[in-house]
Amino acid sequence: LMLPHITPMAGQKPHAAEELARRLSDAMRPKEGDGREADETEERQEVDAALTFSSREILQSMDFEKMSAAELAEAKLAIQSMRLPIMEVPTRRFRPGGGRRADLRATMRAALRQGGDTIPLRFKKPRHRHPPLVVLCDISGSMSRYSRMLLHFMHAVTNDRDRVHSFVFGTRLTNITRHLRHRDVDLAVEKVAESVVDWSGGTRIGACLHDFNVTWARRVLGQGAVVLL
Repeated sequence: LMLPHITPMAGQKPHAAEELARRLSDAMRPKEGDGREADETEERQEVDAALTFSSREILQSMDFEKMSAAELAEAKLAIQSMRLPIMEVPTRRFRPGGGRRADLRATMRAALRQGGDTIPLRFKKPRHRHPPLVVLCDISGSMSRYSRMLLHFMHAVTNDRDRVHSFVFGTRLTNITRHLRHRDVDLAVEKVAESVVDWSGGTRIGACLHDFNVTWARRVLGQGAVVLL
């Protein structure tokens, strides 16, 4: 299919014309089962490795609303490999290691194994662990395209670390932590869509945050939790 060259109209920016051409091409792309030859499909799927870094730079600064279906698929793959740069913090528990605190229990065990003639001093150091993470995501109508992409990010984070609590809100607050623990991201998003009754609806941000503070804050905000809104 050859698309006509789109010339920017008076007052229209060149990148707007490029976006229009990309969306038009995406809308007119043939669907599966239309009788196309297999070699044509393989031809479309060929990727020039030299352009990979350039396309990634473009996606980093592109609005989700302006992405084509192919660009959205590429963005989802990139999101799956993203990790939050939150450092581990020391806990009250200890583990054997070269710390400065003497481990009296391990020291006594070592002394008994050697008959008590010598007392080899053992040391311990604090265990480190990621702090709890609480994610609150707006799924109202104005955020529909963005919230679906953020769900992919929330799924990647949930399966990368422990103690992640995820909530979505539009007109009401919904806890989706359990659904995002599915390894399959498509199944997880499907479960979330089934459990949320106010998807792409109105917005009651104040009421939802008040509900979180009253019902969930004491449960999930302990131990130095980090909140991502």
